[in-house]
Amino acid sequence: MALSLGLLAAYVLIAVLVLIALRQQGLPPSVKLGLAAITCLFYFVTWFGIEKLLGQPSPSPLPSEFRVIWIHIDEPEGDNQGGIYYWLRSLDSAGMPSGPPRAYERPYSIPEAIAAEAANQKLQDGELLNGRQSRAAISSSDKKEKEASGNQATDGTPQDTAALYFEFFEVAPPTLPEKDIPIR
Repeated sequence: MALSLGLLAAYVLIAVLVLIALRQQGLPPSVKLGLAAITCLFYFVTWFGIEKLLGQPSPSPLPSEFRVIWIHIDEPEGDNQGGIYYWLRSLDSAGMPSGPPRAYERPYSIPEAIAAEAANQKLQDGELLNGRQSRAAISSSDKKEKEASGNQATDGTPQDTAALYFEFFEVAPPTLPEKDIPIR
């Protein structure tokens, strides 16, 4: 929403600046050049703002409950950090998908990639999947390993003892009402 309002403001400003430049012929060339530079700056703001609207995956957090449309796993290779890309629809209070699908990007991790691969296999087999965020309790072996490493990530930042992960589960087929068959 804020991005849309920002783009609208950019286009309105461009229109106003062009109108001022056309109406004020007595303006010094330096002012007209400044208006042109500001206008060009807003073209760049608009370009990068529109790029975010063109289907680029969002790095924002996934919804707490969602319907899985598709998952793509990009494994790390060389300088590529990898990532896991989800295409999801949020669930409403009744557990039904609502709103358009949205793409999300998550950093690559082996446990999440394993869960995502299993979910993808179910999707390929024709299953409907919902998912939800959860906190995984660390197993005793993982806990000992973290304590030995000082409970820090590879970059030295402290880690939570409960890691965020996603549970995927099959959706029961919808129950349809019985149809009355007309008698002839």
